[in-house]
Amino acid sequence: MPEFLVWLLALTLLLATWKRGSRARLLALAALLVQIASTPIFAGVYAILPRLASSRMGMGGSDLSLLYRFASLGHSLVAAVAWALILAAFFSALKAPEKPPG
Repeated sequence: MPEFLVWLLALTLLLATWKRGSRARLLALAALLVQIASTPIFAGVYAILPRLASSRMGMGGSDLSLLYRFASLGHSLVAAVAWALILAAFFSALKAPEKPPG
């Protein structure tokens, strides 16, 4: 929950300064939206996996553990994409040093 509040605060600050516009803000917005959307989506996935596995697939505990591992891997990959967007936003905001004339 605390990280969700931080994302919402960052989203608010980002939108409040949007008029200045830049590629960095667009990348940061994409990252925040990925994080904010993935949290409830994966919470739902983790909640329905046991019911889905037992009722439709007839899976046991070890099979369910494997499903959770794949879901966790997917969640980690989505978080990695969001962090890559944050890093891209940070580095795109940096200006290249100017070369001295001559």
